[in-house]
Amino acid sequence: MPADRNTRSVTRGQRATRSSDARRVLDARREECQDSHNPDNHTSARNHRAQPYPSWENVFARSNVAFADEDGFDDLYLKDMVMARKRIGRRALSQLDMAPGLYSLLHRGLKHQMDRGERERNIAVETCMGYSASLALYNLRESIRINEEASVFR
Repeated sequence: MPADRNTRSVTRGQRATRSSDARRVLDARREECQDSHNPDNHTSARNHRAQPYPSWENVFARSNVAFADEDGFDDLYLKDMVMARKRIGRRALSQLDMAPGLYSLLHRGLKHQMDRGERERNIAVETCMGYSASLALYNLRESIRINEEASVFR
């Protein structure tokens, strides 16, 4: 019986560690969203001038739900839309099995910022890399879905 109790306490400890790690990741992602949100200080939504520009909290919440792929983020300007798509893409990338070279390209494109060792931070380059990586990942996932549907009919 004591061994059973020890096993449970290790399991609880592991859960607590995983929970605190997950909490740290969530806090870092929240901070990333807040720091990079609306760099051009837009006051109204892109697709509806009468509506206020979405807050970073709103964008963060919308990009962290299971059905985030269905959100077009039409109310966001390009930089914020790409940042939201990069967040969605990083989560999706971890669920796919692919060649290391492809994973590396997509992973680097979906990173929040360029590596610290790069000469200087260039927001335009980060936006372009995020846009192309998000688009490539979307196409990859759609190809997988189409192949799975086609294999059902064979």
